[in-house]
Amino acid sequence: MRAGPPADHSDTFGVLEIGTYCGNSALRLAAALPGVRVTTLELDPILVAIARAIVAFAGLWGIVDVWTGHSGLLIPRLKRRLVDDPTHKRPCFSAIFMDRWGYDKDMALIEEHQLLQESGGVLVADNVLTTAAASFLWKVAGPTAAFASQVVAVSEVADNSLEDWMSVSVSMKRSNGFVVEAAVPTELAELQAESERLRQRVIVSGGSGAEVAKSEKPAFAQHAKATLARAGIGPV
Repeated sequence: MRAGPPADHSDTFGVLEIGTYCGNSALRLAAALPGVRVTTLELDPILVAIARAIVAFAGLWGIVDVWTGHSGLLIPRLKRRLVDDPTHKRPCFSAIFMDRWGYDKDMALIEEHQLLQESGGVLVADNVLTTAAASFLWKVAGPTAAFASQVVAVSEVADNSLEDWMSVSVSMKRSNGFVVEAAVPTELAELQAESERLRQRVIVSGGSGAEVAKSEKPAFAQHAKATLARAGIGPV
């Protein structure tokens, strides 16, 4: 993410994070990129309150801006805010960190509202293996992707025995204009559908769906890893 230039040398709006949680990664981004503004989105109001308190305690109020709400609603609002701000030439971000299960939907909004700078923008997505983010990975790492991408194997923060992946992509301006994207392979489309079904069980309020899904996660991750590997997607 250090590819995001310092705020005083950039005509963009710094870094966007989708999925604040308690604010740990937002603080790390602000610490790693002195002077760069970090805008972070979080659905859960309790987590927003915690994150804002931690940001204030760290003395980064005014550097880290925590927004409350669903990314599907906030991204269009955020774009309008950027367009109306006269202090920056380009209403976009130089880097985006995606840390929310729903990468394909958020990516569609990022593209629709042109939130990532067209050339040289850094796009990082966490947990793309355990969530089986097949459609997203095909978009950023497939044969017709408008990105130079690398997938990196990492371990879970809460469970270092479970392998996960992080994708790191840099946007590239196409020299030959419009390019038709290759269709998502059937096997990856089926994996994406499995991911959506698992996600629905994880986010269900009450009941045992989340715990059952959690117990299935290691086997599901191995299944996703094998499926993605057959499509040529995985750590180098």
